[in-house]
Amino acid sequence: MTGPTTSRKTTILIIVALAIVASVTIRAGATTPSITIPEYDYCGVNQFTATVSVTGLSGVTGWQLNVTWAAGNINFTSYQYGTPWTGGSSASNIQYSKGSALMAYSFNNGATYSNSGTVTLVTITFKVLHNPTISGLHITTTSDTGLFPTTLLDSNTNSLSYTTSDGFFSNCVLRPGH
Repeated sequence: MTGPTTSRKTTILIIVALAIVASVTIRAGATTPSITIPEYDYCGVNQFTATVSVTGLSGVTGWQLNVTWAAGNINFTSYQYGTPWTGGSSASNIQYSKGSALMAYSFNNGATYSNSGTVTLVTITFKVLHNPTISGLHITTTSDTGLFPTTLLDSNTNSLSYTTSDGFFSNCVLRPGH
């Protein structure tokens, strides 16, 4: 039997098939977000600001960032969220003596943020405790032994995959290749 009912079923099947193809295409084109801290090579500074950025966000509703450093060499003094992270909920736990800063942000009411480019999560200002000095600037992950790894969350509060690139700070220290 052919007629309006069969035609309508065919049209619905075509629409569903196109939606599936579009969904697979969008997911195949998605990239894994990358969280990075650059290297900072200075001489004679008393403080510096490190930028923690992320590239390739898609549908992120919240995040938690845990950064560690050499507490005897530099000290965390302040931080500021990047431009996209306003109007939601935020929290932090800074452990100065342990060299660890846990910062978190979440949009309210299920809002999400997407940006295929690079955006700043936070900028952190550190005080230099002595010269010369060095310190790694490490982004914790689930492979670290800490309780609170860096996390990106989707709108269902599921953890998203990401990669990291740690930073480094040196002040009046000559290193090979630098």
